[in-house]
Amino acid sequence: MRTHLGASSELESVGQLPEGWTHNCRLLHCEGYCLYKLKLTQGAMRAAKQSGAEVSLDTASFEVVRNCWQSLLSLLQEGLVDLLLCNEDEALAVAEMAGISCKGSDLDRMLAAQQFLLQHCKVCVVSRGSKSCLVCTCNGEHFSCDPPEVTVVDTVGAGDCFAAGFLHAYIGGAGLQACAVCGCILGSEAVSTAGAELSLGQWEKMRHSVAKKLTEFA
Repeated sequence: MRTHLGASSELESVGQLPEGWTHNCRLLHCEGYCLYKLKLTQGAMRAAKQSGAEVSLDTASFEVVRNCWQSLLSLLQEGLVDLLLCNEDEALAVAEMAGISCKGSDLDRMLAAQQFLLQHCKVCVVSRGSKSCLVCTCNGEHFSCDPPEVTVVDTVGAGDCFAAGFLHAYIGGAGLQACAVCGCILGSEAVSTAGAELSLGQWEKMRHSVAKKLTEFA
């Protein structure tokens, strides 16, 4: 499977974005495929940060991490990424590309990769399918969440849905534990459906579940 970039493939610089796009922007979320367009991504991140917004980045694919390692590293080292989201394969790719030497398990390598990333960002989230997602901060805080048990039909779109749930809670001011729970709610719903398009009924169900969880954590 290969992601089709569609109209975004025509974007080359931040000057092509709508005028005033940073106005009232609280969070700029970038997909990992943006790393193939470093000038655009760097410009958008800088503009967002200058306007007072935070920046999140989803690494998208272990292949993206490998193919765009220098671009990813440059954005991190410039301090342009506040929140980084990845799955376990992508975290292992980070460990590989960063030259992290670890003789332990895949989990040990993932945790080492997470700590490496936290040298450059505030929050790093590793989603792990049916296993607990791992959330760590640069201040040493640790959170985890077990996703709801569902029958897995198709994992397409699950990472994007997880990120949507997590970031929805985050920009609403929720704590990171609540953010992880909301991410797992959306991610689990996504894997229970064939394809990446969820029904209106599923969205209503998720909105209700997320709102209920956020109330419980408030």
